Amino acid sequence: MKKAFFLFFTLLSFKSWGQVNTFLTYKKEIYPSRKYITQSDTLQWGSLEVITTMIHPKKNTANQFACRAWLYIRKNRKTVSKKFYDIDPVGSCSGLYLPSQQPLKDYFIVSKFGDYDGETLLIDASGKLTTLQGGAFAVSKDGRYLFANYSSDIQILTIYDLKNHKILMSIENMDGLEYQNIYDKNGTYYVSYFPREGSLTSELGFIDFQRKRIQKTKVSLHQNLLLPTYNEVWKQVNCNCSSH
Repeated sequence: MKKAFFLFFTLLSFKSWGQVNTFLTYKKEIYPSRKYITQSDTLQWGSLEVITTMIHPKKNTANQFACRAWLYIRKNRKTVSKKFYDIDPVGSCSGLYLPSQQPLKDYFIVSKFGDYDGETLLIDASGKLTTLQGGAFAVSKDGRYLFANYSSDIQILTIYDLKNHKILMSIENMDGLEYQNIYDKNGTYYVSYFPREGSLTSELGFIDFQRKRIQKTKVSLHQNLLLPTYNEVWKQVNCNCSSH
């Protein structure tokens, strides 16, 4: 009986923190400006419209929810993909974020934060949506690989093959590592990490694609090999839903 109760509580907790809710259609009239702060952006990308909308209650409004966010992808005025999130910030950033400049020509990328369940959302030219465990991300110099750092209370590094449209690796940290920056040295990839909680000195790991693991290395790399990291929203002063 105790095991059954624990399992039920675990599943309920997961549902509350990390699950995309049943789709709730966005209706502007439900969220009047006297009660809610709304930010909505429409971007044209090729033949697609990418629309992001985020809403959170003002301080004097009954707190029915913390943050709601919608992503619509439209082609020829028809919605081809969509997502809705009812997000709990859980003490961190929340909402949908776009890089200041899209790093790829074949994909439009959006990051979702909150719920202890970060996502990196890839949209291709047809409007198809691929969801990765992620949040902040980097792209290899040749545009072949995307490296997504999972925004959660556990560390997962997801590596996605943009050419073959598949996940190559999704490495969960089992040793207290805290993944940081990605280095690209002539097509060989490394990740910096903190080896234990509270450590102030980072180490470097070789990303072994064949064995699907990260192997500690003593190699020294110059900073010019560091890949830019996109959507590091935790560096912003205000990152609560639509408060940018």
